[in-house]
Amino acid sequence: MERGLITSVKKLFLVNYAPPTSSIYKYTGEILSCTEDYSEQLNLLYSNRSKRWELPTRGKSFKSPIKRVLYANILLSRLLFRKARKYILASSGEERVIHYTHQTISPFNLDLERSVVTIHDNPYTALKYGIYNKPNNRITDKMRFRLYSSSIHYTLSQYKKFKHVITTSDYVKNSLIKYGFRNEITTIHPQVGPHFHPIKDKEKLREELGLPKGRKLLLSVASDQPRKNLNMVERLMNELDQSYHLVRVGKPILDSSSFSNVDPQTINKIYNACDVLIMPSLEEGYGYPVPEAMTVGLPVVCSDIEVFHELCGDSGIYFNPLSVEDFRDAVKISIENYNVYSNKVIERSAIFSYTRFCMEINNYYKQRF
Repeated sequence: MERGLITSVKKLFLVNYAPPTSSIYKYTGEILSCTEDYSEQLNLLYSNRSKRWELPTRGKSFKSPIKRVLYANILLSRLLFRKARKYILASSGEERVIHYTHQTISPFNLDLERSVVTIHDNPYTALKYGIYNKPNNRITDKMRFRLYSSSIHYTLSQYKKFKHVITTSDYVKNSLIKYGFRNEITTIHPQVGPHFHPIKDKEKLREELGLPKGRKLLLSVASDQPRKNLNMVERLMNELDQSYHLVRVGKPILDSSSFSNVDPQTINKIYNACDVLIMPSLEEGYGYPVPEAMTVGLPVVCSDIEVFHELCGDSGIYFNPLSVEDFRDAVKISIENYNVYSNKVIERSAIFSYTRFCMEINNYYKQRF
């Protein structure tokens, strides 16, 4: 595939705020890998509470003098990240394009006609208390959420002025239209990384990873945000007998085999070693584990919500995310019909290929700029 032949875009700046190992950092890297001949990644270090910014990073990074208060960095972004703005102006001409890779980033108010933002989340649910954050009755927590809401309202109002918006799903696109966006909105599904591919020998992988043999392994890849509905995973495991075992990428649940901060090759092995991906989410703007599982041929048991239907089509096994009985029955169907659903998801996964994504994202810049 030819790259770097877009004469109307001399320089593409990919503005990122998320630290390494996050899905947004990964998304920014996906675009970078497809446009590396004419793009550069700029990292705005809003907060380092997780210490993840201490890991090796791509691109050029700009630190904020306010190191821990995320919302202040959003609201005061133009003031705190003036060096990043000056760098863009000094190292490019009029044929630059600025791509903000998440709606949390406050734009620099440069080149609105030649700027684009990727919006990953439904604004209505993102602004709902207790979906993306863990609610409690402390006044400080409620004040933080109010600051968060103000920052999101502010950035969305700025992005309404843009001509170009990308969403990762039609579900988010439709929610933005309802929210009042009148921009040109284009859905481009993110790619699945090239390190995801089928590996046939499950038993060998389980031995290598220290996973139990002779049991049905259910894979859960998720943070512990309330919208991920992990309490339903715990209830499910209490419903199932000892022939089932939970594998977690994230915080442990019960006696799960758990992994964290794994490298790309290891995460591919984990997917391939398991028998089914379980996704009981109440809300997702996209849901990266779903296409990742599909790419390796892992059947997907997921919530009966709009975005998962968009991703899986008729290859997914859907259940009511509020019913543990429905969840349990869906898991058993996936195990009993493993080969059928494995073949279905492999066929469906072609729409998430690296080649397809690179072609779409390059054509997007070429056609609009």
